[in-house]
Order: sequence, then C-alpha cells, then structure tokens
Amino acid sequence: MTQANDPIPDWLPLDTAKDYQLNGFPTLPNGKPAHLDFADYISWLADYLVGAPRVEDNNIRAVLDPLRRLAPETAFKLLGGHAGHDAAECESRPFYRYPDNFDLNGEPVELLPIHPDDEVLGDPTDLDPETHRAFVAEDYAFHERHQRELEDFQDHWPHFIKQWDVSGETQEGEIGEPPDAGWRPFLAALLQREPAKSQRMALLEIFFAEYADAALR
Repeated sequence: MTQANDPIPDWLPLDTAKDYQLNGFPTLPNGKPAHLDFADYISWLADYLVGAPRVEDNNIRAVLDPLRRLAPETAFKLLGGHAGHDAAECESRPFYRYPDNFDLNGEPVELLPIHPDDEVLGDPTDLDPETHRAFVAEDYAFHERHQRELEDFQDHWPHFIKQWDVSGETQEGEIGEPPDAGWRPFLAALLQREPAKSQRMALLEIFFAEYADAALR
C-alpha cells in the first residue's frame, strides 16, 4: 500500500493488454448468457473472481506489482480509468483496412479507411509522406492488436460480440463484450485480498464508474 510520501501514478503502461481466459458468465438453463441488471452482475462477479483460477503472466505481474502497492480504491480507480481510456482509443482504430499481404516496411500502397465519412481524425492522406507513414505505422499496430485480440476473444467468449468487430453482424443470443472481460485477471488478483463481499462489490463499482467516465470522454 502507498505510504504518505509515495507518488500515486495516474497511468498504466500503454501496452497493458487484455487477457480473456477468465470467461465465466451467468447463464440461462439452455447454456446461453443471461442478461442481468448491473447490481446482479456486480454481485455475481464479486463471487466469481475470488474463486477464479490465477492467471498471471509477465505482463499481468508487471501491472499488478504497482497496483498492489496502492490503496484498493486507488488501484481500482486507476485500472478502470485505463480500461475505459483503452476502449475509447480503440473504438475508432484502426483507421484503415489492411490487406492480408500488407507490408509495413514495403512500398506505400493506397489504403481505404474503414469509415470513409468519419471526419474526426481528418484525412491522413493530406499529410506529408513522412508523417503519413508514421500515422500508418501507428494505425497498423492497432490492426495487428485487433486481430490478435479478436481471435483470443472468440476462442474464450463464444456467443458474445467483440466490440472491435466492425462487421456489425450478430447471431441470436449473442451479447456484447462486458467491460470487465479482458481485465479480469487484474481484478481477480486484487479482489482476492478482500474477504468481505460488500467491499469487493464496492471496488468493482469503482472500476466500472471509472471505466464509463474514461470511455465517454
């Protein structure tokens, strides 16, 4: 836990990645995901995460170490803010559609934007070649992350729709990715130190509130 003179960070490493292995979810008798209201979902999640198996790779441990030194409320606020900011940033990226054989280091090719009428970012093709190449390199990183994350999500979360799935196609019974889905290993590790369910629920509410605030900015 932080001491009086310890600085409290307001960020997590930008490459802090989601992990979808903890994929439990309330279900109906037919095995399909159940639609719960927020209070019921928080109550279920507070129990599920403390009984979930530990998932800690090097990436997760690197983030948990500083979070564990914070007061619980601060840690959940920080993690929720990071998750919400990540969701907001990824909502409109990648900007371009990349062909399967795209070579970032090859000759420049004409790329079509995913949303041609979206003027939020302006038209990157108006940039000078060097700046445009840098923009494409950054954008392509989102494309690669999208591909990896979508595959991981689909492997672990059947019957759910990934928020980055730009196709917009759904199947009967599918629901959207819960905001906590990819952050559960972090949440679980922090919650396992909290014996009281009421406190676990309060901390999860902090995470979701910060997520919503950051995602809607």
